[in-house]
Amino acid sequence: MTKQHAAPSKFEVFLSMFAAATGFSILFLFALSALVNRIDQTAGSHQAGTMQAHTAPRETPSTTEDSVARNSHPDTPAPTDKNTGGTQPATDKSAQGGQQSVQTTAAPARLAQLLAQANPKKGAKVAKKCIACHDLSKKRQNKVGPALYGVIGRKIATRAGFKYSPAMKRYAEKAGKWSYDNLGEFLQKPKKVVPKTKMAFAGIRKRKDLLNLIAWLRTNADQPVPLPQY
Repeated sequence: MTKQHAAPSKFEVFLSMFAAATGFSILFLFALSALVNRIDQTAGSHQAGTMQAHTAPRETPSTTEDSVARNSHPDTPAPTDKNTGGTQPATDKSAQGGQQSVQTTAAPARLAQLLAQANPKKGAKVAKKCIACHDLSKKRQNKVGPALYGVIGRKIATRAGFKYSPAMKRYAEKAGKWSYDNLGEFLQKPKKVVPKTKMAFAGIRKRKDLLNLIAWLRTNADQPVPLPQY
């Protein structure tokens, strides 16, 4: 015959559940304690690192770093010249690049050298910008603007039969003749050189084009004006 086991009493079931719950609680407490210790250790390490960073001495930038910083900021005062006690002169960047303007106020030797290297044939192509308002031929007929044949060396605002603006007449009293220098300045920025001039042309901004044009205007005359002497 098969032996039948008696069903556990309610008290035995309660003891089993109590033992299981107690074991689970103990494991939970151990895990919670370990987690708290881990958090405390991490916080302590972070606080120590922060205090060390605040108390660490700051390094002074080297002389080389000072030089790089000064070069990267153009507003930084220029270094002092030990021989003269003054500041060292800045480098002239006006002669760099085709987009830069010509230095028409340069010394005669420099201007003569620039014009001697210019190309009058290319200047004739640039002069096509002028033919809408000016006659460049020997006929010397006035159009919207005065005739420009033999303009270099001519007294300003004296072309017969053309009515010049008061602004150009005042400029003529000050400048006198169309020299290589003042003609270059005027062709570069007409409105700046002669405010309120009737000439609507904005100007020739490329240095090579301006020099080539002046070189061609020199040849466009019965007797070309000699270049400035060295």
